[in-house]
Amino acid sequence: MKISYLSLLLGSALLLGGCGSDDDNNNGGGEITPPPPPPPVETPSLDIGEASSIELTLNSFDPDSGEVIFALQNAEGKALTNAAKYQITYFGYPAEEQASTKPKAWKRWHVTYGYSCDPATECAEPLQALDSAGSYSFSPSGLDWDANAATGAVTRYKVAIEVFGAEISNEVTLYSPTTDIN
Repeated sequence: MKISYLSLLLGSALLLGGCGSDDDNNNGGGEITPPPPPPPVETPSLDIGEASSIELTLNSFDPDSGEVIFALQNAEGKALTNAAKYQITYFGYPAEEQASTKPKAWKRWHVTYGYSCDPATECAEPLQALDSAGSYSFSPSGLDWDANAATGAVTRYKVAIEVFGAEISNEVTLYSPTTDIN
């Protein structure tokens, strides 16, 4: 009698243990619904035509190609979108110790290349908006440092970028590749 009681107890334990198992394929007949993705984080932005201030942050400057990557925002930190009107000027200088030998020339000579765009007229080289709101790139065509100077004479570089809104522009600053870029 003890053996049949023990057998009954062992059989019941096995049955109850099997019923409580975790089976991923059985969720009560319903479909498994994944949680909804979190809402995207939106960067506050503003059309540059509505901006009351424009601040430019240079992210990179490659003097060989002239490519610049920069970000625009207003004083409140909102990214400025739809920038199109600009004036970008590149400056090339000789080595620090090299002066001009021409008597009427400035002591320190330089070469410049200017690029501009006004969407009201035809614009050959527009700014390229990047994926991040308020970020832009510009790659000029025809930038040849040796065209107006002796080959290899230009060894220092700077760029000035001015972007215009409806009635305002950013403060113009000369940036060099060695400028502390973010």
